[in-house]
Amino acid sequence: MTDLTGHVYGLLTVLSLHGTKHHPGGGSRRMWLCRCECGQETKVAGNNLRNGHTTSCGAWYHRKTFHGQSNSQLYHAWENMIARCTKPNHPNYADYGGRGIKVCPRWMDFRLFYEDMADGWRDGLVIDRYPDNNGNYEKSNCRWTTQAKNNLNKRNTVLWDYEGARVTAKELSEISPIPVRNIYERLGCH
Repeated sequence: MTDLTGHVYGLLTVLSLHGTKHHPGGGSRRMWLCRCECGQETKVAGNNLRNGHTTSCGAWYHRKTFHGQSNSQLYHAWENMIARCTKPNHPNYADYGGRGIKVCPRWMDFRLFYEDMADGWRDGLVIDRYPDNNGNYEKSNCRWTTQAKNNLNKRNTVLWDYEGARVTAKELSEISPIPVRNIYERLGCH
């Protein structure tokens, strides 16, 4: 057996032998623990390393130009969006996937989500379904915004018409001298 520890294959550096994977029909493969340049660890069969079949952790579909994003806030925003809509055990599933909100098929691939949404994104922003808060996650219905502004889109947010615009009590208090609690009292919301 050749020790692959320390060898580099594409973006992967072999850390150690991880064991042997046995196949139900017979045969086995030695598995190697590797660290990708993005920091993720993965287990890879030795023959896949040596023949060039596996050269990264796969987080970016082997596209080096996108590689390294798996720990970024943008990637986590995408990952959380997918989880809210597809995983019934996610704490917010009832408010998203549970009420029929879906992620468009194109965006199930992070690379394509990145192509559509990376422009305009920066740390601290969250994805917002706009203009239809009840609509799906898709390019025509999403934008980046602050968490404070996104909070205004909650289904329990009360909006009022004011000079041709729909505004919250907080927004109304910012354009008038009336404190927000007094606005709630005057409008009969307690």
